[in-house]
Amino acid sequence: MLNPVRTLLLALAAALLALAAAAQDGVRLGDRFDAARLGRDDARFLQAALALAGDYDGLLDGAWGRGSQDALDAWAERLEGRGPADWRAVQRLVRDFDRRREADDWAEVWHRGERIGHLLPQALLRPRRVDGALRYEAIDGGLDVVFQVDAQLPQRIHDAFVVDGIDGRAPYRTRGRDLVVSAGLTAEGARAYVRSDRVEGGWGTHLIVADARRAGEMKLIAASLGRRERPDLQAAPGGVLAGLIAGTNVEGPPAGGREGTSDGIEAVLGTLLGRAIEEALGDRDRERDVAPPPVRGDGGDRFARPAATGFRVNTTDIVTASEIVERCGEVATAGGEALREVAVDPVLGVAVLAGEGRSRDWLSLAPRAAVPGSTVTLVGRQSDGAVLRDGRIEGRGDGRRVRHDLAVGPGAAGAPLVDFDDLVVAVALREGRDDRSALPARALATFLDGVGVPYHDNGPTRADRPARRAVVALACAD
Repeated sequence: MLNPVRTLLLALAAALLALAAAAQDGVRLGDRFDAARLGRDDARFLQAALALAGDYDGLLDGAWGRGSQDALDAWAERLEGRGPADWRAVQRLVRDFDRRREADDWAEVWHRGERIGHLLPQALLRPRRVDGALRYEAIDGGLDVVFQVDAQLPQRIHDAFVVDGIDGRAPYRTRGRDLVVSAGLTAEGARAYVRSDRVEGGWGTHLIVADARRAGEMKLIAASLGRRERPDLQAAPGGVLAGLIAGTNVEGPPAGGREGTSDGIEAVLGTLLGRAIEEALGDRDRERDVAPPPVRGDGGDRFARPAATGFRVNTTDIVTASEIVERCGEVATAGGEALREVAVDPVLGVAVLAGEGRSRDWLSLAPRAAVPGSTVTLVGRQSDGAVLRDGRIEGRGDGRRVRHDLAVGPGAAGAPLVDFDDLVVAVALREGRDDRSALPARALATFLDGVGVPYHDNGPTRADRPARRAVVALACAD
C-alpha cells in the first residue's frame, strides 16, 4: 500500500522541479536580448517580424547574424526609443507580428511545378489568373504580386528599373547563373522587387510592387522567397517566443497603423513594365459568361450549338458532364473530331469520352479535397480562346458534391475548377436550376478508377502547358 505522506512529498518535488525548469527557460524582460536563446524556427519567426516592420532586408533563413541583430536594434531604437533591444522590446515586436500574421492569414504558397515558395497575406489579396500568370492584388490597391514563367529570362523586366528608377538612386541588382534580382524605388515613389529563378524549362519570375503603406508586406514576401518548401510560419511551440507571446504579466503592444498614402500601384506596374508585363497581366475583361458561344467546325451546322465543356485527364480521354451524352447521343469536339463513349454515370453527373487523336495536354486531379473559402478558377472555352473566372468554394456536400459561387452557363457544364497549380479540385455541373454544384476531384478519381481510365494526381501540368490547352468545347454531332 502506498504511503500517503511519501506520495505527497514526491508530488511536491515534481512540482518544484517543473517550476525550476520553467524559471530556467524563462527570460527577464529587462535583460538584453540574447540570440543564443532562439532555435532556428524562432530566429526565422523573429526575422519575419522585423521584415514586416520594415527593418530587415535579408532572407528568412533562421541564421541570426549581424544583419538580423542590427535590424532588431534599429527597430527597438525607432519604436522604443532605446537600444540595444531587450526582451521587452522583442515581446512587443512578436506579439504585434503574431496578431497581424493571424489577421492577414500569412501562409506559405508553394509553386510545385517550379519548386519555388514564399509567404503571402492571403486575407489581404484577391488572386486571379491571367494568361498563365498568377496575380495577387491587395484590396486597398497598395500591393501587387505577380508570378509568371517564361522560356527565356525576362531581362526586359529587370532592365525597366534602369529606365524608370529615380534619378541619382541606382537600383539594387544581382545576377548569378540561376538567379537574377532587381529592386529599387520607381519614379512614382513605389517600391518594386523582381526576382527570376531558373526553373525546369525556363525562368520563374516574381514581381512585387508596393506603396509606402505596404512596404513591410513587400519585404516579408521577398525575404521568404526560396527553393525549399517550408511549413507555415509560427513561433516554435514551447520556445522562448511562444512564451513571450502568451505572457500576461506585462503590457501588450500598443495598437496603431502605419502612415503612408497610395502611390498608384496600377500606374507603377504599367510604367515600370510597359508592354512587357502588360502581356502577362492583361487587363482584359474576365467577367464574361463562361458558356461558349456557337462554334462551327469542319462539320458545319451540326456544331452550331455547343453543348458542354470537357477537359483531358490523359492523352486520349476527356471528362465532361453526363448531360451532353444524354441530350446529344453523339458528341464531337467543336473542331469536328468525333468522340466515342467510354463511361457514363448519370448519378455522379459525369462522362468520359475519347477521340482517335492524342494530345500533349492534360490536367492532374488535386490529391486533397477543396477547403471551403479556397479560391478556384473555372476554365471555360470559347471559339477565340479560354475564358477564366475566379470564385470560391462555399461548402462541402455529401462527398459527391461541393458548392461554389460561380454561375455555370449551359455550355460550361463539365468545365474544370482548378486551384493555383492548375490541379482540378472539382467538375462544374448543372442540375436543373442549380448551376453552382460540382463533383469533387476525389469522387471523380474513384469513378475513373472503377472504369479503368488512367489519370494523373501527382503534380500540376507543366508550366509551359497551361490549363486552358487541356480544355475543349463539345457539341452535339448529329
